[in-house]
Amino acid sequence: MSSKAKISLEALILQLFEIEAVKFGSFTLKSGIESPVYFDLRLIVSYPHLMKQVSEHLWLASQDGEMHGSPGHITSISSVCGVPYTALPFATCISTDHNIPMLIRRKEAKDYGTKKMVEGNFKEGELCLVIEDVVTSGSSVLETVQTLSSVGVHVTDAVVLLDREQGGKKRLKEAGINLHSVCTMSKLLEILETAAKISHHVAQSVKTFIAANIFSSEPCNVRISLSDKKVLSYLERAQSSSHSLTKRLFQIMADKKTNLALSADVTTSKEVFEVLFPKVLC
Repeated sequence: MSSKAKISLEALILQLFEIEAVKFGSFTLKSGIESPVYFDLRLIVSYPHLMKQVSEHLWLASQDGEMHGSPGHITSISSVCGVPYTALPFATCISTDHNIPMLIRRKEAKDYGTKKMVEGNFKEGELCLVIEDVVTSGSSVLETVQTLSSVGVHVTDAVVLLDREQGGKKRLKEAGINLHSVCTMSKLLEILETAAKISHHVAQSVKTFIAANIFSSEPCNVRISLSDKKVLSYLERAQSSSHSLTKRLFQIMADKKTNLALSADVTTSKEVFEVLFPKVLC
């Protein structure tokens, strides 16, 4: 183990449990499904030492075996890219600790400036390692891979802190992406149960939930074609809006070429002036 990763996987998982980045109970997921386990890894940014430990474990896991088509993978990686947004701090730590350039993938393009979806300096054909916090279906990783691919950056491997073992690894494999993981759900449950942090009943309920919620191994269903995603201008949004107020707001933004706006509960222009320039009226 690298000198930078001073704690074991067991110690790392226990620390994540202590700060409640791993929670057990009843939680409604984004999909609407009730889950007995929840991962709130955004909390890690408030614990710098732990954040660096997680990042180093991610880096070490990425070196577990050769990257696709590249036996000397450590030197062949040209950049790293964290899946927005939770994985960005981990990618930053890896970038600075190992002197590897970092790329940032935007979730949506800006409608001003360069309008780039990928920020950073890169060359077409370079190899990028994608970094993620948790993989469930693998869709977030695939979206990041497709965005990078659209600008000529290749991805063959991704590394994740926790693989929930719900089909994501298989889906990514079928899409040509090799997933490395620091820890699996099974291992996490084993560590916490052994340390008496959770009961056998809780561990079994999570295993039952995972087994009943495996995602289909059809990666094409989660792939998003960037060519089909058009970023609408304010004028186009105004024209497509059905609500009169929304239509008017987008029209103003298009006319003024700005998305800066002030909202005030007033009915006359004089009252607006009083809100904006109170000292002028004194």
